[in-house]
Amino acid sequence: MQKIICFVLFISLIMVVSACSENNITLKFNQIPDVSTMDDTVKILLVNGTNGEQTTIKDKEKIIKFYKIFNELKLTRVKNQEAIKGTEYFVTLEGESEKVYLALLGKTLKLNQDYYEINTLSYKSKLESLIKANSNKSN
Repeated sequence: MQKIICFVLFISLIMVVSACSENNITLKFNQIPDVSTMDDTVKILLVNGTNGEQTTIKDKEKIIKFYKIFNELKLTRVKNQEAIKGTEYFVTLEGESEKVYLALLGKTLKLNQDYYEINTLSYKSKLESLIKANSNKSN
């Protein structure tokens, strides 16, 4: 009987440790479940959260550049989102048959109901350069 109780406690401990460590996994952008299936992205819509300005990217090279910018980031899933407010950009990744919606909130990326902490803010200047380059040429 004592062996059974020890075994149950051991299994419970493993489950608790696994659940705790799961939330601290660091991912790349293309490893996030809904994003990883978007190999066929044909259009990216970016909406500036402060002024509502919209940018549509359809050029394949610029779509690849967008993914390159975000695949350089390391993302860590966070549970507590109480302090997160405001949106800098709303992003729609549109594929042949599906859409994925993201929100960029400073050092936080929101996908559906999941929040990920972004390891750096360096993506912002690169994203703004991509938007500016897209605005200068018709797409």
